[in-house]
Amino acid sequence: MVNAASPAYLARYGVPRSLEDLQRQEHRTIHFSTMLGARPHGWEYPDGDSYATLQLPGALHVNSAQTYEAAALAGLGPIQAPLLGVGQ
Repeated sequence: MVNAASPAYLARYGVPRSLEDLQRQEHRTIHFSTMLGARPHGWEYPDGDSYATLQLPGALHVNSAQTYEAAALAGLGPIQAPLLGVGQ
């Protein structure tokens, strides 16, 4: 998995370097779920031997991988996606 955002988004809102930055800088992520209306999973991060999630506000909620990537490229917010699923 990778965290990704467009250069334009990062120039406008800043580059988050920690979970605290994501909250303090008021980043709004792009939420993805296979069913619209489902509760978003949150921003995943390593926490010891497992993973935890941080709930962040969303700029958009999508159920299409293509729309997810396009929204990030358009500067609507950061995403978390499989490295192989994210284009340049």
